[in-house]
Amino acid sequence: MSKKQAIILLLSALLLGLLMIQPFNLFCRATNKCQPIILAYYMPKETGSEYFEIFFDAKDRSKEVRFEATQRSVVMLAGDNYEVKYEAQNAADHEIKIRPKPYVYPLEAAKYIKFYECLCSREHKIKKGGQIDLSVKFRLDHKIENDPFFKDMRNIRVGYEI
Repeated sequence: MSKKQAIILLLSALLLGLLMIQPFNLFCRATNKCQPIILAYYMPKETGSEYFEIFFDAKDRSKEVRFEATQRSVVMLAGDNYEVKYEAQNAADHEIKIRPKPYVYPLEAAKYIKFYECLCSREHKIKKGGQIDLSVKFRLDHKIENDPFFKDMRNIRVGYEI
């Protein structure tokens, strides 16, 4: 095999792999059995120099589900990506469907939180007595450092409500 053929073969394999991501993501969303691949989450981004503490909330106003974040908070650098896990447990005597709604506080922070994977993007089924683990991937945009509102504020609350 010549060097040119090897390069063409390698590039073809990479292209085929990239083309398979979309069908895989559709399968994941349809079956709820795997996590989609979001390429933008893994691409290098510009990071800032200031740290912010992100608190994670889970409000369950339904008596049919117990919903909580698996960690309370994280201190992260502006411009970084982060993944947080949530757990939802069915406390009802039948299968339920949930679609958590996101919120960000203060509201001024919402424009700096980029969700790559959001719990709100689809309905989640939980069997009677079952539990599911949910994942949220987001990025805190480095431009938050230039916002005068956040000059002295370093706490942001990201949560979901059922």
